[in-house]
Amino acid sequence: MQINGFAQNDFSIPTLPQVSPLTESQIVELSPTDCDYKFPERAENFRCLSNNGSANVSLIFGSFKKELHIVAIDENPDGKSRFERLVIDEDSEASNGFLATIKQGEWFPLELNKNNLVTVGLYAKLLKLDTHLNEVKIYFGAAFRNGGYPNSFVEKIEKEVGFAVGGPDYQGYLQDKITIETLLEQAHRETGYMQKAALYCINNLEFDLLLYDHPILDRYGHYLYGTSTDKFPVMKDGYIATDKNLKAILKAIDNDTALLIVSGHGFSEAHTSFSLLKIFDSMGVKISPAENADIAVIASKLSAHIYLNNRNLSESGKRNYLQSLKQKLENYKDKNTGKTIIDKVLFPNEMKRFHLYNPTTSGDLWICLKAGYTFDGVIAPYELRGQPTFVGEHGYFDRSPEAKGFFSLYSQKKITLTNRIKDSTDIMPIIFNLLKNENFICDFVF
Repeated sequence: MQINGFAQNDFSIPTLPQVSPLTESQIVELSPTDCDYKFPERAENFRCLSNNGSANVSLIFGSFKKELHIVAIDENPDGKSRFERLVIDEDSEASNGFLATIKQGEWFPLELNKNNLVTVGLYAKLLKLDTHLNEVKIYFGAAFRNGGYPNSFVEKIEKEVGFAVGGPDYQGYLQDKITIETLLEQAHRETGYMQKAALYCINNLEFDLLLYDHPILDRYGHYLYGTSTDKFPVMKDGYIATDKNLKAILKAIDNDTALLIVSGHGFSEAHTSFSLLKIFDSMGVKISPAENADIAVIASKLSAHIYLNNRNLSESGKRNYLQSLKQKLENYKDKNTGKTIIDKVLFPNEMKRFHLYNPTTSGDLWICLKAGYTFDGVIAPYELRGQPTFVGEHGYFDRSPEAKGFFSLYSQKKITLTNRIKDSTDIMPIIFNLLKNENFICDFVF
């Protein structure tokens, strides 16, 4: 059983994958308008709000459209108009219920579509509600759709947990649509969704292996990581949430279930971003799709596969070209510091040592940057260097204590550990023996 990963698999394994946004987030500004909204026996003053001058609010999210009635409420009949709450409704009649009632800073869920038992939905937040209605702003986050498998599993999850909430809107944060506080609220909602799904599976489904992603510390690390201590008071909220959720998991499992807590990585501070295209330009190397390109490159934030284009070279000619390119990359320096920026440049046979090689997708060379550098960031046109997108990153070969992962095992089974764990793949034999349901001696220890 997997609670985060690939949506498609060959083994009919129930899966809830990470989902990508279907729409962009947006901020909608509202103004008072006339309307015929009906409250049963309501004496309080109220005003309708709109973004288009009509009696309702018209919203467009990609291919999805939504009409809402949004009403500002003055709950203190003292003759002074002070609107401090909104009612969100899908029609103009409150007696049959409404979607939400919110104050400034609060969120509400909004369903956009439901198809084959799967919901497209988003969460919205009231960013600003001036008591005199001079300024009313609602942030509508990106919409998501559950990409799980199979449909029967997704149906159970939606019934118990609701629609997929997706990850935090980091692009919206970079565009100043939301603050870091709102971004972290989204991160906690995402983690809460995964937590509820995991607890449902533990309590209701039979499984041999449940993989559960708990993303909150990853989010905090990307957004806030750094060497300065001013971030620590905020970072602690991520650890408190993790402790609380782990406590709930421990209460849910029985003596026949082992709990493995594995962090895939630590974090390194990201301080400089480089344009991969301009690095190769400075070497006189043309990248596809340029005419007569020497190589094609597929890059991530801090690594890249390099594919040599077929230029009718002999096998020895190809080896010589790649060896020369490898040396250039290994010696490439940040001109501002005079230090090399690339940590590893590996041929396919070297990739195998680090479990990085795939015979159908791996490049002729694979490169990985040193800790602190990224290929992902804000780089001005014609510039080589810029600022990384995230302040914290992972995936380096960095061996510093901050970059290392964490592993802990809670089990009633007797395990004897003999050697030191060096890589995350060393944990697999432990999982394999636990699945065999017996006491064992393991070749790795930490």
